[in-house]
Amino acid sequence: MVEATPTLAGGMVLIGSNDHFLYALDASSGAFRWKFPVGGNVTGKPIVVSGVAYFGAQNHNVYAVNVADGSQRWAISVGASVGTVAVANGKAYVGADGVYILSTVDGGQLAHFPNPIGTQPVSDPAVGNGLIYISTSDAGQRAVFALDETSGTVRWRYPTVSNNATLSAPVVDGGLVFATSQDKNVYALDALTGAKVWNYTTGDQFFNPPAIASGVVYAGSYDTFLYALRESDGFSIWSFQSENNIYPSPAYAGGSVYFANSSFIVTSVNATSGGLNWKFQLPFAAFVMGSLAVGP
Repeated sequence: MVEATPTLAGGMVLIGSNDHFLYALDASSGAFRWKFPVGGNVTGKPIVVSGVAYFGAQNHNVYAVNVADGSQRWAISVGASVGTVAVANGKAYVGADGVYILSTVDGGQLAHFPNPIGTQPVSDPAVGNGLIYISTSDAGQRAVFALDETSGTVRWRYPTVSNNATLSAPVVDGGLVFATSQDKNVYALDALTGAKVWNYTTGDQFFNPPAIASGVVYAGSYDTFLYALRESDGFSIWSFQSENNIYPSPAYAGGSVYFANSSFIVTSVNATSGGLNWKFQLPFAAFVMGSLAVGP
């Protein structure tokens, strides 16, 4: 089974699998290029920077692999399963049993904040503004947190409306942090203070982060709708109703938004108008858990 989100890089599609490999396929033909043995399920999205793919696995390891040939740069063990790694400024940020900061050069540990929010595990991190943004699904602590990148101290915490609903991993865009929630809301928070800028309530739960492009937040809900919300104030630009629940995160590319639903239908809509471009019925009944990757 594949739960991971694929990445397009260097003319290849990189995707992790529950058979304990990271695969590289030719982006044009789908032909096999290489596979890298991991020793655990790979459920996160590989992040590629300067020809190197950084990713984690459920065997508690973080890996750096050369995209060109699948050779290993380094591997480092952390204290819990790892999903998607954030990479910025020569550092890899890892959510596991707390938060790790690793050197992208050799995987050396630059910092470890073992229990910064009083509970473990934590979500895939996002970084910006000198802060590390995480969430947790642990009961009683369900909130978005901002940690000081230097000390690991909590700078702010924002709980959900119900104070007990699970939030998605956060997404940072400029001065705002976005997260969806099982309390049916999309949240936009001030990145420096954690103050709520806006929230948009839908008809059912969310399970994965939104996609953000050109000042618009795209979020797929279990109420069967894909929503396009203005980033600055949450104004509803349009909504598109699908045939069934939308579980994965949507993807944006070239003026279109792509998403999959639990009826195994992949849909493309116009990002500006919300009008239908096309639909494709997958020829197998395999629940789509990862978000889609799209490219030129």
